[in-house]
Amino acid sequence: MNARTSRGALLATLVPVTVLALVAGCGHDPAAPARAGYDATKVAGLTVADGPSGLREHVPPPAITVDGFTGTPADRLAADAVADVEDFWRVQYPKIFGRQFIPVDHHVSYDSDDAAATVCGESVAGMPNAFYSGDCQQGRLIAWDRALISMYAQLGEETVPYILAHEYGHAIQDQARLVNDSTTTIVREQQADCFAGVYLRSVAENKSTRFALNTADGLNRVIVAAMSLRDGDYIGTMPFEHGSGFERAGALQLGFTDGADACSRIDDAEIAARRGNLPTILSSTETGEQEITRDSVQAQIDFVTRLFKLKDKPKVEYTGAIRGCPDAHETTPVSYCPSTNTIGIDLPGLAKRGRKVDSLVPSGDFDAYALVASRVLLAVEKASGRSLSEQTTALHVACYTGVYTDALARGEQPDSVLSQGDVDEALAGLLRDGLVASNVDGLSVPSGFARIEAYELGLKHGRTACDNTYTDAR
Repeated sequence: MNARTSRGALLATLVPVTVLALVAGCGHDPAAPARAGYDATKVAGLTVADGPSGLREHVPPPAITVDGFTGTPADRLAADAVADVEDFWRVQYPKIFGRQFIPVDHHVSYDSDDAAATVCGESVAGMPNAFYSGDCQQGRLIAWDRALISMYAQLGEETVPYILAHEYGHAIQDQARLVNDSTTTIVREQQADCFAGVYLRSVAENKSTRFALNTADGLNRVIVAAMSLRDGDYIGTMPFEHGSGFERAGALQLGFTDGADACSRIDDAEIAARRGNLPTILSSTETGEQEITRDSVQAQIDFVTRLFKLKDKPKVEYTGAIRGCPDAHETTPVSYCPSTNTIGIDLPGLAKRGRKVDSLVPSGDFDAYALVASRVLLAVEKASGRSLSEQTTALHVACYTGVYTDALARGEQPDSVLSQGDVDEALAGLLRDGLVASNVDGLSVPSGFARIEAYELGLKHGRTACDNTYTDAR
């Protein structure tokens, strides 16, 4: 987020530099019992539960041939993933599209560190990627770089099937003739993300013979993988637009929740509607990051109180998160104490949270500002007579934080302009520790999917939708 300006930089490469341990603790926080209105034990109709995720034990070798196969763990994992995706579409494609499924002709493994590496007659040296080609002389193919697969396997084995299910999504849209030469890249990419979500739903339903996917940490990690394939800071006018992390995660969720028919309906208008008021094109001279200072934080606090017409404004202390509050636990680096109506802020800790780093996971200032807004919104909850300690409180606060984000996107805060990557930063925070989607004690719900769903509801549909969805018993 910038003060009176917006952000720009280069279109990102597919693979960021480092893998972070993003979801440590997600799904394991204790939580207050949910009440009427929203079932926090479900995600897209499935029960939220920990359990195995990744490649199952004692899986037989996949019955596919892979050119360049080395037998390394990365190659074996990728081959199992492709075989599993093919098995899924072999059954589902005829049901969905009314025609026989035809698998791709070739599967190729390569090493992007090899200067002589080629696929389909083209050099792939220095290309840490996975891709589908429908016009190779050898026929249709799926290819992957072993280093890429190894990197995503560090995040979680369940992310590798997502990567390759996305590539197979391109083969599906090609075979089903859903795209042509005039189809924009962003439509192609988000349809493929969506088809990957359709496949992953079947894995989460325990229908895969090779992979498992739990609906807590496992699904959270897959969403992280989808976000990691985001464009950089230029989107909207670039010829190879793929979409922001917010959009790509949303496309995956669409397939997971609504199925293949929803994927087939993705077009430029559908993507624009999902994007809503969010910015898409940024200046090449700006970073999009605003220094987190007392003044910049106070400006956001003042904006939230004005936006929600909060008459009893909370006091703000910049000496650290509040300790010893009689009716709430400390949440670092920002906490809210209802009995004194006070927000305590550890400014250095907040600045650390909002620091931009080069990583697989989006990071930056808006993760910090969204957290501050969410704690102010607990004062809004108190003023409206809502409970501050339930799971529905956590999701209602996340939803209201989406409302705050949309107001920034609309330009309702003249001193701050939402940058293109800001929502990605907020989503990363929702997946990392869920504090933005937490109650007064810092307790969230296990499902990052549900946290993001709540945030997006407020972002797209406003305050009334939050109130109607996340209700508590008064």
